[in-house]
Amino acid sequence: MTETVIFSRRQSEEMVLGEGDAARSYTLAPLTVLEQQMFKADMASAGAQLIGPWRLRGALRDGLRELAPDNLVELLALLDQAEAAEDAGEAVPDDLRRQREIVALSCMQVPHYAALRAAEEFYWGMMPLVILRRALRGWRGAGLPDFSRQRGQVPAAAIDELPPGDIMALGNQTWLMTYLPASAGNVSGAPSPAPETPMPSKAEKRPRTARHG
Repeated sequence: MTETVIFSRRQSEEMVLGEGDAARSYTLAPLTVLEQQMFKADMASAGAQLIGPWRLRGALRDGLRELAPDNLVELLALLDQAEAAEDAGEAVPDDLRRQREIVALSCMQVPHYAALRAAEEFYWGMMPLVILRRALRGWRGAGLPDFSRQRGQVPAAAIDELPPGDIMALGNQTWLMTYLPASAGNVSGAPSPAPETPMPSKAEKRPRTARHG
């Protein structure tokens, strides 16, 4: 499917999840500048802190210096190779990706790195639940609760009734709608997900969507 470019933050998008009689249709809108600030405040109130890839990369290297000083050069070279591929927009080879995962898991023994990883994962786990309160404009489909918005937000209790997989997919899509792509003139300065965080890339195949101007 050809990727569409967002020219206006007020554009809405219909996202269809599921097939046949089980299909569920959701209408999303990217957050306005004001809503982005409210989203940040809501995340802070929830105790969700975005660490970011650069800080995590530095903490991982610090962990290696503590855990594996004898083969530090070799392990740092492994990380450099994987990150260079990511920074170039290339796929990290499976073998290299697995080696980096082993290194990262080993470094969970280092309290500072483990704490940062936990904070980052908590942020991305909370993000869909929080961002959808302002981004959702409607839904329809079998088994979904009645849609409502109160004071510009969808009640958290209503979002909790959605299928968990839908919440994650919708939240990720809203993030991309709000902050990406940079090629569309987006200069929001939004941080990118950390390499270890399972966020979708622009190249990934997404569920069916329809644009609404």
